[in-house]
Amino acid sequence: MKENGRIEFGGGVIDKLIYEFCDSPFISSVNYEQTLHDLIDIFYYYKNETIDLISDDELIKYMKKAYDGVCQGSLELLSGRELNRLARNLRFGELSDDSENSIDEEDDADDEY
Repeated sequence: MKENGRIEFGGGVIDKLIYEFCDSPFISSVNYEQTLHDLIDIFYYYKNETIDLISDDELIKYMKKAYDGVCQGSLELLSGRELNRLARNLRFGELSDDSENSIDEEDDADDEY
């Protein structure tokens, strides 16, 4: 948080991240602490990158859907592709379907079965 110029009072966002990601099939007791730490860093980085144009809850839900979906548990894909695309679209007012398409494509594939 310090690197991103943020201060957390009361741990609200951290608690929300813990709750949202607790049932992820890609997080185990072996990688839980490091993954949570990385998710917190990613969250605050992208809160800054989106110029707070998205609420905490919306960003957390987007992160979870992408992480468990198209990213298949990859923090690199989450941060480097999905959230980068979301931030770019929000900053430039281009909330195009691109940010939702990559996530929704998997939902469509799931519906076929």
